[in-house]
This record gives sequence, structure tokens and C-alpha cells, in this order.
Amino acid sequence: MKKVLFVSFDLIRENDPKKSLSVASILALLKNDECLRSKYEFDHLSVNVHAGESWREKTGAVKFSDYSFIAISAYIWNRSSTNEFLEYLRCVGFSGSVILGGYQIAGGSLEEYKTRYPHADIFVEGYAENALLNLLAEDDPSANIPKIIKTKLKPDVLISPFLSGEINITQGMEMLRFETKRGCPYSCSFCRHRDVINNTVYALDKNRIIRELDLFISMGVKKINIVDPVFHIKNYKEILPEMISLCKRRQTKTRFTLQCQLDFIARNGGEFLNLCKQGDFILELGLQTCDEKISALINRKFNMTAVETALETLRDSGIKHEITMIYGLPGQTLAGFTKGMEFLKKKCRDSNCEIKAYPLLLLPGTQLYAEKEKYNFEESENTDGLNIPHVVSSNSFSYNDWQKMKEIADG
Repeated sequence: MKKVLFVSFDLIRENDPKKSLSVASILALLKNDECLRSKYEFDHLSVNVHAGESWREKTGAVKFSDYSFIAISAYIWNRSSTNEFLEYLRCVGFSGSVILGGYQIAGGSLEEYKTRYPHADIFVEGYAENALLNLLAEDDPSANIPKIIKTKLKPDVLISPFLSGEINITQGMEMLRFETKRGCPYSCSFCRHRDVINNTVYALDKNRIIRELDLFISMGVKKINIVDPVFHIKNYKEILPEMISLCKRRQTKTRFTLQCQLDFIARNGGEFLNLCKQGDFILELGLQTCDEKISALINRKFNMTAVETALETLRDSGIKHEITMIYGLPGQTLAGFTKGMEFLKKKCRDSNCEIKAYPLLLLPGTQLYAEKEKYNFEESENTDGLNIPHVVSSNSFSYNDWQKMKEIADG
């Protein structure tokens, strides 16, 4: 029987489950497939980047030569160490196939991927579950390497990582991440949530979602972060009332966080907010900029009249909410960012509103990644403890300007 090792570089915080939702969803599907069950054993090794774990220490006792395939998650937070790890695998005698997936694998040709990751063999673009299922079901998955694989997601065949036990739910758990759909209908130039294969939003099976929610609430999970890029599309009118009903029936005070859009709140958020008032919800709303010209540059066009309407509606609702901004965007200046933050502070004076700002990241497969030279973006990995590369200067702001924007954001 062949063995497959998944190595994930994770940002697991103190109260998070010990296995990320993304890798758990992949493992749940592969482990429960009848065809693969007789051919493969699957192991998982997590390197917690957030806790400062070293992949050298975590992998020191692993006998890599036992494995036919090693699948690795490539994200921006392990960008600087991915090739070091891949080279290490070859040095210690791993002769099988390296599979590389994650947000760093998007929008490139095979030649580009091999130039960037010379020790990798198979590159997974898009959602990995069905792509890996199809690959490993082949008679010879390592044939014709190097190669790119990509497969349309089939949400109806996905296996719940919670109901299958891939993620262990314990009584009184502090927090977990959960999804009801994947993909995003928007095409913001900085974001990788849009489905890179079919530009589709996939709703997960309603019965599965309700069974998962019932499990979480019955186990007294205190906080559920719903990671849908935009919650209020597709199936939300079916799911939101069920969430509220389950909490009332179980008599629990589970808190939910939902990601929403301000333009939705401005246009027709009344019914949505009335439902949210019946439970304990925090709404996360990505505004990103208060400058209409910059919003057009990042494919997130809006008008400030609608933004003000949405902010007033949220204030009147009494629902807790977070407004998020980005600093380092194209065309942005220190004066413009400062003005936008001051505007929000005036509009969001009550205790139910929190304002947050984050530095711009350039992600492969996004428009801004391809436009790095156009805006003269410069990155630095020394701006936080995780060595994540952030844009720190451009043709519209200097590094000193960026530092001042960071001070305002950290405020």
C-alpha cells in the first residue's frame, strides 16, 4: 500500500482546532473514498507558523522515503521557506512525487511554476479535493510529470471534516472555522477568493450544513467563524434561519461571525439584519478604501453615499460589526488613508463598531500581482513576526508613508 503525506504550514492560534479546515476537508474526502482506501494510507504533519514552529524540528524524525507522494500547502506565509523544505526533501532521499497546492499556485504556466519551485512535480490549481481524488485514482499518478492538475469542484461529493471526525469537536470548544459555500462573485484585484477554475460560487449541501451546525451548537461551541468570502449570497436565506432556530432550540449563546458587503446592507439589508438581531452575530465588512477612485482601480467600485447609508443602517441595528481597510493599495497616499480612517472613526463612534486595517499582500493569480511593475510595488518580509511579505512602498507612497499608515492602523 502506498503512503501519502500532507504537510501543511498553518496559522493555528491558541483556541483554534489543531487541524486547518482546508487540509481537513481534503483528507476527509480522500480517506472516505472506497477506491483510494485500499490503495493508500494518508498521514498529516502540521507546522504551526503562527506559533513559530520550525519545519526542520517538526520533520526531523519523519522518514520521508516511506512515502510515494508528499503534498504541501504553499501560502504567502511560508513563501520564504517552501523551496528550502522542498530541497531538504530531496537531500534526505525522498524520490517520490511532490504535489504543491494552495493560494501560491495560480495564474502561472508549468514553466513558471517549475522555475519558482524546481523540486515540485505536480501543481494543483484551484480547490484541491476533487483534483487530488482524480489524480490518486489514476493507475500511475506520477506519469507525465511535471504537470498541472485542476478539476471543477463537486460540492455534493465532499465529505464533512466535522461529521467524519477529521476535525475533533470537543464540549465547550472556544472557536472553529466553518463554511457554507466557496467562491466569490466579485473580482477584486487583490483577492484570491474567486474560484480560479470556473469563476463560480459553490453552495455546499444544505443537509450537511445543518447537521454540522447542530453538532457544533449541541457541543456548546462558543464561537463559529463562517469563512465564506460573502455569506449573503446563494444559500444564506436557507441557512441563516436554521442557525438562529438551532441556537434557540438548544438554548445556547453561540456567537457567529459573517463576512458581508456594505453595498448589500445599503441596498436590501433590512431582512438580513432583522434575522441577525435574533442571535449573536458579528458582521465583518471589507470596505478597503474610502476613496472612490482607488475603489475603481481595485475592481471594488462603490459610491460613498451608499457606504454612509450602510454605516447608518448598521449603527441603528445595534449589531456588532467590523469595518476593514487595506493600506498599500494602488494610488493610495498617506493623506488619503488618514482621511478615510478619520471618516470611519466619526461614523463608527459606538461600541458596536470596530475599525481594522491590514497591509496589502500580493497574491499569485490576482490582478495586482500581475501589475506589480505598473505600480512600482516593493515588498518587505520584515514587518511582522511571521515574515509575510507586505507591500511597503509604491509610486504613490514611500516606505516612511507606509510606516505612518501602519501606525494609524495599529492605533
